[in-house]
Amino acid sequence: MSHSIRHIVIIYILFLTCSLPACNTRNTGSVTDASASFAQGNIATTWNESNNVKWKTEIHGKGWSTPVIMGDQIWMTTATEDGKKMYAVCVSKGSGKVLHDIQVLENEKVKWKNEMNTYATPSPVAADGYVYAEFGPYGTVCIEAKSGRIIWKRTDLSLENIPHGPASSPIIYKNLIILQHDAANTHRITALNRKTGDTVWQVNRPPEFYEGVQEAWRKSHTSPIIISVNGKDQLISVGSQLCQVFDPETGKEIWRVTYGGGDSTVSSPLFWNGILYINTGLKPTELWAVHPDGKGDVTATNIIWKCIVNVPGISTPVITSGLIFMVNEKGLLSCLDAKTGQLIWKEKLQGNYNFNTAPVAIGDKIYLTNFDGVTTVIKADKKYQVVAENKLEGKFIARPVVSENSLIMRSDTHIYRIEN
Repeated sequence: MSHSIRHIVIIYILFLTCSLPACNTRNTGSVTDASASFAQGNIATTWNESNNVKWKTEIHGKGWSTPVIMGDQIWMTTATEDGKKMYAVCVSKGSGKVLHDIQVLENEKVKWKNEMNTYATPSPVAADGYVYAEFGPYGTVCIEAKSGRIIWKRTDLSLENIPHGPASSPIIYKNLIILQHDAANTHRITALNRKTGDTVWQVNRPPEFYEGVQEAWRKSHTSPIIISVNGKDQLISVGSQLCQVFDPETGKEIWRVTYGGGDSTVSSPLFWNGILYINTGLKPTELWAVHPDGKGDVTATNIIWKCIVNVPGISTPVITSGLIFMVNEKGLLSCLDAKTGQLIWKEKLQGNYNFNTAPVAIGDKIYLTNFDGVTTVIKADKKYQVVAENKLEGKFIARPVVSENSLIMRSDTHIYRIEN
């Protein structure tokens, strides 16, 4: 496969998994900050297949979803290669033993997806003893974590077409589970009562923004976040042509930023120190820092700075100590000043067109994993300093998850617990 063709293919590996926080359970409160990607703990910096692997468990099927941890349970989704059967799988964090392997959906027909995507790419979320498995147009399922019993499922939130397949992951806000479904011809955000599965509110993006835009560029694969501004919560929802901000209780729009342009984004928004960071999508790919306030269209007034060089279209950056660390698909790692957007340094990591997993900040270090299972650990510093380089078998897109002193990593075939 030529580099140019391979680049196009990799661009459409749709792991919104990239945007999910490294935490034990999903945030059931009101605020998502860049610190959600920041974790403390005595986490290993060196490992391989025979060193610092506490356990390794095979997971059947295919899925890029990032695991979610609740107590001793680690949940993830998977599906058969043809997408006809979809599963929620739970393993013990202590032993790696499979606790639940539940077929949650069965489909007579499935829509086309890119060969690099899976039918189980959106990541599950968990709260209060329940797990919510999301499969885009095929359905959303609520599972009682202890028993593995299915509480409710919704398979009626149909989407006309998601070019390359689904990837956006849901979020939990208070008693709601919020789904972002940006397809080619359907652009909808839906809030469900997470106890019953009933629709609480639903909004559609303005159709005029998609007129004349080619089908493949009307989708979005980002996952929304919740932030708090002046004591009020906001739902940040990035689409392919605009970022809309809603009241998460009602779905009423508060403000928006518009950018139009080319292909949609996979990289999800970030919030740090009162600043919102959004990715405008591919071709070209830009990172914008935005004041998250105002009413209506604030594009002309609220943009603080724009970065237009080496911005990832897939992986979500991480912010720590006032620094943004971001790695694009070509493995170009950049460190920016989060307040000004000024480039501090850039370096080329191992791999070529192979970086799709979002970096994770742990203490004073950044962990960067490429598609081929190489994790480069660097200092979270204004000077580029490599701490270690590690290699595991398989292919990696799911984001590593930190739990206490362990690093949970999922490949295309296995899940690992890494620990000193």
